[in-house]
Amino acid sequence: MTTPPPPVFTPFNRDEVIRYLGPFWPPRNNRPSLTLPPDATGTDGEPFTTGAVAVWPVPGRPGQTWWAVDGSVPTQPAGAPDQALADMVPGSVLVVPPPDSPPFPPS
Repeated sequence: MTTPPPPVFTPFNRDEVIRYLGPFWPPRNNRPSLTLPPDATGTDGEPFTTGAVAVWPVPGRPGQTWWAVDGSVPTQPAGAPDQALADMVPGSVLVVPPPDSPPFPPS
């Protein structure tokens, strides 16, 4: 079995990403998000916090791209982050905030 390639972090302008997320930003209570590893590095060689995260669940097949803002992949039009996505992004943590918590991450 072939190992999938590592995730690719491509930086984008924060305002553009928020515009793409539309009604999914800011994150809502009780919706999953994925906290990215603090050592994630973008394609530009800089620390990554906001842009696109590309993963390949099946080697050699088309991948998936998720929007990230401030080091977190929120629930978005493509769906909700899950443990399968967390497993493809080493060092990330899947978070489901309690229903009574403020929006996560704080905007």
